[in-house]
Amino acid sequence: MFFPRCLLKLFSILVFLVALPLSASAAPDAGPVKPSLKSLAGIPLSFEQHDSQNKQAFLSRGMGYQMWLTPDESVIHLQKPTPKDEMLPQHDRDEGSSASQRAQLRMKLLGANPNPAMSGIDKQKAKSNYFIGNDKSKWKTGIENYAQVKYEKVYPGIDLVYYGNQQKLEYDFLVRPGTDYKTIRMSFSGADLLTLDEMGNLILKTPTGDLMQHAPIIYQEVGGERIPVEGNYVLMADNQVGFEVAPSDSRLQETPGELVFH
Repeated sequence: MFFPRCLLKLFSILVFLVALPLSASAAPDAGPVKPSLKSLAGIPLSFEQHDSQNKQAFLSRGMGYQMWLTPDESVIHLQKPTPKDEMLPQHDRDEGSSASQRAQLRMKLLGANPNPAMSGIDKQKAKSNYFIGNDKSKWKTGIENYAQVKYEKVYPGIDLVYYGNQQKLEYDFLVRPGTDYKTIRMSFSGADLLTLDEMGNLILKTPTGDLMQHAPIIYQEVGGERIPVEGNYVLMADNQVGFEVAPSDSRLQETPGELVFH
């Protein structure tokens, strides 16, 4: 069993492969021109802080999806746009779209802390406002946005951090020295099938299209140098996924430093 002496980061990128056009143009009589998806792709991903059913939650939106982060799970709502709304961002799209064009994907950490401390990191200048309905008392204004969301001690000795790279959603597992990374087990519901492609990417098949989590690129960071370490996803029964790291060589065992799954 490999127990790292250094801080371990398990890193993954979640890429949405739903059928979305890169850009679109409004018809001459279509009214005000909406921003194209190509221009929206440059908007950095952020996380709004909310309280949902008396527990802390964070909301993030991207092209074709929105994601809720709660203490015990992450929930991704996927929607493939119809021709009439494919130029609109997710929150402006027609809620009357057929159910066959929507899907919900949940990720839970098995055996994890059911109520880890959650916090937003790197507060953004932008704030969110919701003016829904005529009752001003129900309007929500000045909602804080953050660049990252951190879960502390999802497992003993392990933290979890979500963040964005433009419109790509990414997350790290931070594994402290002496902690077994194999404690981490992700369980997915809402996906029809989980597979690994020839590159080691995790493919989650949903009714709206495929989602891909890039194969982890693992390295140890020592004195500014990145030392590669081999590793991969492991598929388990019941749509569960874990990680496997190749045994470290003697140099890694003897040299303290940060181990990163990228």
